[in-house]
Amino acid sequence: MTRFQIGMKRELVVSTGQEHTAQVFYKNLPDVFATPFLAGFMERVCAELMDEHLQQGEQSVGAFMQLKHTAPTPLGMSIRIAATLVGVDG
Repeated sequence: MTRFQIGMKRELVVSTGQEHTAQVFYKNLPDVFATPFLAGFMERVCAELMDEHLQQGEQSVGAFMQLKHTAPTPLGMSIRIAATLVGVDG
């Protein structure tokens, strides 16, 4: 099993559906892809990137996220979430 290398990448493509809308959180919000789901998918792709490189019994958790969701994403569109390892501490 290879340990972490700077530049490692992982991508996830998701087709946005009704289960990903802002209305899941509050009925008066727009029927568009919700930012909390974007954050969740970002967390997921990072976890997937690390998973195969962790030794048994090791885990990692997210500690900081900076996110700008600058435009609405209509339902039915595919979104691509990409993670690249830029540093290792520890």
